[in-house]
Amino acid sequence: MNDERYVRLPVSHQLPADIDFISLHDSSGAFRIIVESRDTLNHGQGRRVRRWAVNFRKPYAYRNADEGKRLKSLSILTGGGGIYAVENSSLAEWLHEESGYTRETRLSAWAVVTINDWIEVVGGAPEVKEIMGDES
Repeated sequence: MNDERYVRLPVSHQLPADIDFISLHDSSGAFRIIVESRDTLNHGQGRRVRRWAVNFRKPYAYRNADEGKRLKSLSILTGGGGIYAVENSSLAEWLHEESGYTRETRLSAWAVVTINDWIEVVGGAPEVKEIMGDES
């Protein structure tokens, strides 16, 4: 097995390190992961809930695991949750073997790491959009 390497995406595409997994949607070529963060406002005056959609167009494959089952991978991450490019992805390697794609077919892999889940996607680059930012 190859050694995976995780490269945190640039700050402009980052989510807070304490994001939590909300849902995953896979329909008609659109794949969306919903995550959220809850921050306590100044002086304990309520909480701010922020929610983002992490969108992928027509991914080749994806898998989701409880982050507690990825202890080896977690030990090499720096910075906690967020979105990472995955080099030497075992999921992309599996897809090469299963699908018959040649090695010349470059498959990009990504990991969305939250406080409770680890979602890996093989496909095009993710697009992140904030979809909610309420105070309660």
